[in-house]
Amino acid sequence: MLAGIYSRYGIMYSMQNNFDTSHEFYNKALEIARRINNKDLLSTIYQNNAISYQQQSNYSQALKNYQNALNASEQINDEEGEAFIYLNIGITYNTLEDYTRSEQSYLKAIALAKKLDLKNVLAYSYSNLASLYEDLKNYSKEYEAGMKGATLGKEIGDQGIEASSLSRVARALAQQNKFEEAEKLARQAIEVGDSS
Repeated sequence: MLAGIYSRYGIMYSMQNNFDTSHEFYNKALEIARRINNKDLLSTIYQNNAISYQQQSNYSQALKNYQNALNASEQINDEEGEAFIYLNIGITYNTLEDYTRSEQSYLKAIALAKKLDLKNVLAYSYSNLASLYEDLKNYSKEYEAGMKGATLGKEIGDQGIEASSLSRVARALAQQNKFEEAEKLARQAIEVGDSS
């Protein structure tokens, strides 16, 4: 399908940091997907375009594209797609330091991921939520979310998310003056990170 080909070109140019060309191809793909009213394809293209805007630090356009992707996914009851989109929206709001909206988005992603047993979305949502709580200096919540992210990361074999979650947990413990336990988890995070 031509829209899919245009979208893949958009991804390719985005990976090369050639964003103007990337957006041109995404727009061509969106035009076709709209014309044939393919909501699944629309959601995917909007998400990819949003990621391209994120790479440019154009967060308003990223959020606009994520919202369009979310609308398309909701129209076809694609809850799995919605879970991924909410995770990415949460990351975007966290970057903008809009912690309230970021937390709300992560929690929506978590609720959908639990319902659908999407352990990868859960692991990334909890790890990013831990980062948000670190920014808010809420170290008990950072610890709790980080442990969930680390446990899920280990369960799905994602050593990167396991290591980053463990390092957040170690930091949360250090901020609470629990240095011995923090050092133990920091060393564990290094071991897991090195082995990946």
